[in-house]
Amino acid sequence: MMTDNEPRDFRPLEESVESPPNIQGTNTRTETIDLESLPVEALTPSGSFDLRAVETTSLGKLLQALPIPAFLVDRRLNIIFANHAGRNIDGEPKKVQGSPFPSLFGNTFVVKMIQSVLEKVFSSRKPEVHAAVLQIGNSQLWGRMHFRSLRLKEYRSVLVLVEDLTLEKKQLLLTQKHQEELKKEIIDRTRTEEELRKSEEKYRTIIETIQDGYYEVDMAGNLTFFNDVMCEITGYLGPELKSMSYREFMDEENASKTSEAFNRVLRTEKPNKAFDHDITRKDGTKRNLTISISLIRDSLGQPSGFRGICRDITERKRAEEQLLRIEKLESLGVLAGGIAHDFNNILTSILGNISLAKMAPKLPDTICGRLGEAEKAVARARDLTQQLLTFSRGGAPIKRTVSIGELVKDCCEFAARGSNVRCEFSVPDDIHALEVDVGQIGQVISNLIINADHAMPEGGVIHVRVENVAVTEEESLSLTSGRYVKLSIQDQGVGIPAKILSKIFDPYFTTKQKGSGLGLATAHSIVKSHGGLITVESEMGVGTTFHICLPASEKAIGQQKKPDKGVVPGEGKILLMDDEEPLRHLVREMLSMWGYDVDVAKDGEEAFDLYCSAKDSGSPYTAVILDLTVPGGMGGRETIRRLTKIDPGIKAIVSSGYSNDPVMSNYKSYGFSGVVGKPYSAEELSRILDFVIKGA
Repeated sequence: MMTDNEPRDFRPLEESVESPPNIQGTNTRTETIDLESLPVEALTPSGSFDLRAVETTSLGKLLQALPIPAFLVDRRLNIIFANHAGRNIDGEPKKVQGSPFPSLFGNTFVVKMIQSVLEKVFSSRKPEVHAAVLQIGNSQLWGRMHFRSLRLKEYRSVLVLVEDLTLEKKQLLLTQKHQEELKKEIIDRTRTEEELRKSEEKYRTIIETIQDGYYEVDMAGNLTFFNDVMCEITGYLGPELKSMSYREFMDEENASKTSEAFNRVLRTEKPNKAFDHDITRKDGTKRNLTISISLIRDSLGQPSGFRGICRDITERKRAEEQLLRIEKLESLGVLAGGIAHDFNNILTSILGNISLAKMAPKLPDTICGRLGEAEKAVARARDLTQQLLTFSRGGAPIKRTVSIGELVKDCCEFAARGSNVRCEFSVPDDIHALEVDVGQIGQVISNLIINADHAMPEGGVIHVRVENVAVTEEESLSLTSGRYVKLSIQDQGVGIPAKILSKIFDPYFTTKQKGSGLGLATAHSIVKSHGGLITVESEMGVGTTFHICLPASEKAIGQQKKPDKGVVPGEGKILLMDDEEPLRHLVREMLSMWGYDVDVAKDGEEAFDLYCSAKDSGSPYTAVILDLTVPGGMGGRETIRRLTKIDPGIKAIVSSGYSNDPVMSNYKSYGFSGVVGKPYSAEELSRILDFVIKGA
């Protein structure tokens, strides 16, 4: 803030204003704007301007649209016109018409200088630009004032524009470097303003220099005036946009919202500074806009239309929506992972109790059958929790050798269940085996079947074909050469438009009103993590086919050893750590039935203490089973790290409902000898425990 003791530097900015050429003759040596277009009726009988008449002229409209104070001053130095910014120059609205212009400024020195400059401009008719410390009411600012002679017939006045340069002045005082940069900016800006003033289209150019769209509409909503930016925003050429109604590039909902906004401004007579709505450009694309709305009045003071600024905020809104979507997905992912973990613990209890029930002697065949069906239902539920985990955290796939034909049929039939589509399969008997994460690949297949179902609302047939293929380096840049299994899923649906076909694997891209845009993006990620490739081809009105290529396993399906049915009895001392008390009791009961001596711990701290005590007493544990995640306590990862320090030869099995955790897929790298994902059956746990104890 400048003080009253500072020198009042009120001087012409010679370096910022080009002086007019010194040519003999009154008409050539002066620079006066002739306002021949201003009607004579704008003059009152006393010889002053009629304010309402001026406001309806092109000059009046232009001055009212300017964001800086603008004044017209007569020879008596009285204000005959002030725009909105001028009447609010110190932030307090006031009636200034008819008052002496110099009286706006409280400093005596500045008042005298302004009087001198005004008299000089009236006399010489040459433009003047001056800077000074201006005292306006209780406010003090560093201002730059532009003085320009105007003439209507024989009546003369001076146009005064006032720029607030306070912030720029403060920056000039902060550093010399900034001072030089700002000085150059002031010089360039002043030179540009001078050139604009000399331009034949001086009034229109001011509107065109703003980066936002400027518009005016009549009371019916038809465009009457606009700048080129409005053409860029809407996609229409100027002659096309002229007289178009705003309703022509809006749907009914947005047109209704905009109409309500116009009516609100008309009713309240208060401007609407920021109103958001959507438009459809000429090329059919959607854009999000924010506009300001203010009322236009005619010469009689009656509403004649609306004007305002229009800004395209499409990219900003997309960025905000994407950020919000990411935040929601992250929160949902954490929730999904937690639900899957807890659900897997519950399923483990269910599956374990089913296993124990099946081991009861002399069970009726009907009971055994129902227990078997219950086991299948738990397996399907396990696949659903695996999908939740894949969505929530991703992670490396946990692969095992499978027959793709059996997996494809099970997933397709399950996904199509309850719909009006059916699947037809073509799966030869000699299909190569695959090393895949069954849950993740099953999720991919299920998503594709569900998409195919949605593409055929009237029903139809989904053709599913599996075949062996060989890929050479010349044939594909996306796959390494070798043997692959190709899965093709073909629907008879509406097809995918060519213009969006390349975008369907992009995250968050969807054509469904309630779609998340994650289905195909997740499928692409899963297939890629398996070293494979997913592609699509589609024809409108004919259908869509997705192709998935996965690398074949070196193991032949016929060579795979099928696990024996039933539990494997054993002996030894087992330490079980799990935070779920029901699971601890269930697994201890199962292990005890198989011949093991079992101790349990609720967390890693307790497990470590028990292991150390057993080792010191000369009765060490044969193996340990550690739960990977213990909320609020030490989990399996930290526990095995501490145990391997005191016993490098420890035989440990990691177990978790978070089957996507990298420890589960790379358990040996963390010091474990085996892995069992929840939920697991009694047979599965007994086989893994037996395998680890006998020399994993």
